[in-house]
Amino acid sequence: MRATIAVFLGLTLFPLFIPRGECQVRAKSLQLSPSFGILWTDVSQEGLDLDARSALLGAYGSYNITDMIAAEGSFHWSPTRDQDIRSPRELNLGLFDGAAVIHLTRTGFVPFVRGGVGFIKNFSEVADEGPSDIYYTFGGGVKVLSSEAGGFRLDLRDIVFTASQGGTSDITLHNLAATASAVFQFGGLPPKDTD
Repeated sequence: MRATIAVFLGLTLFPLFIPRGECQVRAKSLQLSPSFGILWTDVSQEGLDLDARSALLGAYGSYNITDMIAAEGSFHWSPTRDQDIRSPRELNLGLFDGAAVIHLTRTGFVPFVRGGVGFIKNFSEVADEGPSDIYYTFGGGVKVLSSEAGGFRLDLRDIVFTASQGGTSDITLHNLAATASAVFQFGGLPPKDTD
């Protein structure tokens, strides 16, 4: 775990040491953002036997159509545990989504909103257990670009999906995902003058 945190911090801080240039989102650029975070599931009222908190590892990849609008895809993996005390099982959840991103400024400090649709899949041995369906996601965050090459971003989003409750009915779950990511930016048009 310490090695994972050290690698993540190294990736996050690396762009801070690249010589400074025009620090903003560039139109026609690609951004790759490896991320680490936590997935919180509200299970207190639902009777679902999943961990309330689990790690979330993955990456965002986006194409900036303009400096204000981007199309983004993401993959995240969340190892969690079925808390049934009679036979606890590991669940490996994969979350794939596509989303639209709206940047709210043209500076190096870029608040944004994000919304899209995805698919959650259980990759564990007990594939018939746990969620495996379409989900909707919305939220936002901030990108802090310290150089032409990138910086870091913080995201907070809701992941809404349904899950089976004891095999008798489906329930809707709101899941809070918080991630921190390094941002690596490639190519693109020269940035607009913000003066």
